[in-house]
Amino acid sequence: MVEKANAIKANELPPLVRLSVLEEDESPGTPSEKIFDTPQAIARVFHNHRYSRTMKVSAEKSLCPQESDLKFHWKVLRGDASRIQITPQNEEASVVEIEIPYHQRFPISEGSELFSNRVDIGAFVENEHHVSAPAFISTYFLDNEVRVYDTEQKLLSIDGNDPDVRENYVDPLIAPRKQWRDELHYDNEKNLTGWTRHFSPDGSEEYTADGKRIVVDKETGTPRLENVRYIAKTPEDGKSLPFWQVMDTEETATKPPNSDSGSN
Repeated sequence: MVEKANAIKANELPPLVRLSVLEEDESPGTPSEKIFDTPQAIARVFHNHRYSRTMKVSAEKSLCPQESDLKFHWKVLRGDASRIQITPQNEEASVVEIEIPYHQRFPISEGSELFSNRVDIGAFVENEHHVSAPAFISTYFLDNEVRVYDTEQKLLSIDGNDPDVRENYVDPLIAPRKQWRDELHYDNEKNLTGWTRHFSPDGSEEYTADGKRIVVDKETGTPRLENVRYIAKTPEDGKSLPFWQVMDTEETATKPPNSDSGSN
């Protein structure tokens, strides 16, 4: 590598990848999925209620020291390449749409004892002399929750209290531990109508499809909707940080949306 680096000529320098996110899925009612965006690395954490998350990424601002046409390459470096879709959006493939389905914990290579919860996609640009170093699009899947999907890839539940995974380490600055299990509800057309959040050992709350908490006035029986946000707070026992909910603002409604939609 040192010899190859020393052999690079001043008028034949390698190009530099520069990435930017043009569009991506939004998942209302869940913590933010964005970890960071830089020209060389884009990072997300999977909180989505969908089976997959989609992102449109551009490498059009990549740099080439010489006047040279660039070729663009996108490669799955970690993850199940047979399930990940990378679709060029123009002839040069300088813009692509990337669809990454849900990944459970997997070995980094066949037979390896080292496992990962991250999908990595490398972006490369090539001029007439060299291929660039890669830039990365990374998606992290949580190791401290259990997800159940049906045969149509509809999410049925997310359990952060499952005894088999709840003590698995996940960086608390990325995703503190959930202290609940969510059961999702759909109408007859398979549209998400909301979810029930179950706490251990007892108690539950109802949420709308856009993540608002449904609170019923005990005296009048009138429901109202509360916007909630997710913050990390250290529990008294000093263990990893759980999600805690706090009310941000209130909205009043005569009844929650989709209350007559026949959810199941």
